[in-house]
Amino acid sequence: MNIYNPKNSKQLLIYVNPGFTGVHGYYKNHATKFLNEINKVGVALLHLTNKKLDLDLAIKYKVSLAYSLRPHLTLSSEESTRSSISEEFYNKMMEVFQRSDVRAYEKIYLYMYSGHPLYAAVLSKVFNELHVKAKAYINFLYNEKDLGEINESTELAKSFKEWGKILQENDKEEQVVLSVDCPQARELYLDFLGREIRLLPAGCALARYLKDIVRDKIRYVLKFRSLNVLYMGYPHRKYGYKLVKSLYDDTKDLGLYYHIRHQDAHLERDHKETREEWLKQDYKIDHYTGFIDEDKYNKLIRNSEIVIIPYLKEEYPYQTSGVFIEALSMNNVIIATKGTWFGNVVERLGVGEVFESNNDESLKIAMRKVIKDYKIYKKKAITHGARYREYWSMKNLFSYIGLLDKNNVTKLIDDVY
Repeated sequence: MNIYNPKNSKQLLIYVNPGFTGVHGYYKNHATKFLNEINKVGVALLHLTNKKLDLDLAIKYKVSLAYSLRPHLTLSSEESTRSSISEEFYNKMMEVFQRSDVRAYEKIYLYMYSGHPLYAAVLSKVFNELHVKAKAYINFLYNEKDLGEINESTELAKSFKEWGKILQENDKEEQVVLSVDCPQARELYLDFLGREIRLLPAGCALARYLKDIVRDKIRYVLKFRSLNVLYMGYPHRKYGYKLVKSLYDDTKDLGLYYHIRHQDAHLERDHKETREEWLKQDYKIDHYTGFIDEDKYNKLIRNSEIVIIPYLKEEYPYQTSGVFIEALSMNNVIIATKGTWFGNVVERLGVGEVFESNNDESLKIAMRKVIKDYKIYKKKAITHGARYREYWSMKNLFSYIGLLDKNNVTKLIDDVY
């Protein structure tokens, strides 16, 4: 069964993450933080994830391959896909919760990352049929643009109501807790599921270590003579490298050193030849192409002073961003797209500047403002970064779930969002 229990705990946490294949960095980062907290708390772990996960990663992250799952459902999944995946998920959960070694634990918790309302409905049936006494937290995946377009006439809206009805019928004691990490998404789901949806921290903040504090003090003494700028990928494939190249050409002599993450998947073929010429430039710039592994990504975030998040407004109207939370938890000044969830937070907290979606002139203006008043923005980033580390930490998520003393929960503060 592969239950990881190094401290012989009487509590079991079943961590279900159907999106984790090892390809997507954000799932990998989340799994690393999750496992680190498991080791601190000492609770037993049964980790279930995607069938595509490589064996070496399965060993590293204590994954039980015997109960591997199909890829996670998305809101745009076809009905036939939803049906087959939900049936398989039902069978896997029935098998897991019928095992005597699972039922032997005094307390059982389940946390599902990249969840879906259908998973919650299925799990409520399993709990009801097997009389399982457990607490499950389903954290919804909601990065689909069509979530904001659901209305009463659509088939998806009807399905939502059906899933909500299944939950009501099978889960009278509300053992299955529905959750999101963004209030805008919460409002969208509330209308269709007829069930309370809680706001839970995503657990993706980075911890600051002594070396981070020392490095920042050295930079302050040197009066931030050279600022490291991390540009987190292209906003969309059809815009390619042009936005960031325009910014670099305009500001490269203003005491900045650029670290550019190039997302090759977001590059149109007709940009490729021109981009190859630009990649040869090495004046105050480092280029990162292909997949950035976890260690390199964390080093980039920790060594930056300014992080630019250029995601398009129409693609991120309500989705949280792990990059944003990690960047601010490291006290970075942020430049983000106006009108996105994280852009709204940047404006409200004053921890950076925003620019119009995919507008190079607006981005240049934002950057020059940040350079001019960097110390003012930095001071606010330090203040709010500390609060972000506390609220969005994995420790705080474990407290909300009940694995740590709930009296130590860091409560939701309005401007965290």
